Amino acid sequence: MSSVIPVIARLYEVVYREPPYCEGAEDVAELVEGMPRRAAQPAFRLVVATTDGKPVGFAFGHQLTADTKWWQGATTPLPDSIVREHAGRTFAIIELAVAAEYRRRGIAKAMHDALLVDAKEERATLLVRPEAMPARTAYERWGYARVGSIRPWPEAPLYDAMMLNLRRLG
Repeated sequence: MSSVIPVIARLYEVVYREPPYCEGAEDVAELVEGMPRRAAQPAFRLVVATTDGKPVGFAFGHQLTADTKWWQGATTPLPDSIVREHAGRTFAIIELAVAAEYRRRGIAKAMHDALLVDAKEERATLLVRPEAMPARTAYERWGYARVGSIRPWPEAPLYDAMMLNLRRLG
């Protein structure tokens, strides 16, 4: 894992410095610092996409635990049927990023599918910025539906929480 973290950090820096994210060195440092904690989560999965041996994208996620804080920060109350978690119910895609010059080639979809190919979970979830229309449109095309808006921490931007039923895919 430690050998892939610099690769992910470089990609993260390039992809997320663009609008609407406009993230910087502090955000990259937070990603790197948090990777060991993420990797220790249940069913952690990581995919790095390469083209001609060059890393061009990455995706990772893990199962949500029963005591997850994922659904906290919802701007309106979400139904218990969404927020109630138990071991193995939900796979959360934490990051899914492709360098700009490699987008619209199916790389993001391939990484997404690789994360979920052997998924035992009932559903997958992810957060997307409402103004990130190309990403949101892709997720909807892949079968995700918006379930609400979430501000994951007080200073965070607003995200749309999206859900995909994995049972219907299997």
